[in-house]
Amino acid sequence: MDDNDLCDIGYDPYQFANVIGDGDQPLYPGCMILQGDLLPERNTLPPSMYDAKKTLSALGMSYEKIHACPNDCILYRKDYEDSTHCPTCGISRWKEDKDSILNEGVPAKVMWYFPLIPRFKRIFQSRKIAKSLTWHAD
Repeated sequence: MDDNDLCDIGYDPYQFANVIGDGDQPLYPGCMILQGDLLPERNTLPPSMYDAKKTLSALGMSYEKIHACPNDCILYRKDYEDSTHCPTCGISRWKEDKDSILNEGVPAKVMWYFPLIPRFKRIFQSRKIAKSLTWHAD
C-alpha cells in the first residue's frame, strides 16, 4: 500500500497505514487462531475492549450502540426510540438490579451496529483490492 492508495479518508492516513502494517504481524510465534484465555503469552491481540475500540477508530470504523429487547423482539430505534417497554412482549427496556428495581438508563441488551458504508470505503480505498472485488463487472 502506498500514499496513492490512501486517498481522502478523513483522518490521518499514516495512522491507518500503521494499523494495516500491524495486520501483517502474527498474533504470536507459531500462530494459530484461538480466543480468550487460550491464547499463549506474548500474543498481540488487544487486551481490552478499549484498545480494540481505539484500533477500530484508527481504521475509521465507527459503530452505533442500539438498545434491543431482551427477548430480541425489537430494536429501540426510529418509532420505538423513546419506548420503555417492548410493544411485542411487554418486557422493560431497562436492566433490573438484584432487588428487582429498574435502573433506567442502563439497557438490558445492546446491539453494536457497524455501518456498511465506512467498511466499503476502507475496502475500496486500495486500488489493488478494489480491482479484485470488481472483477465480475469487468
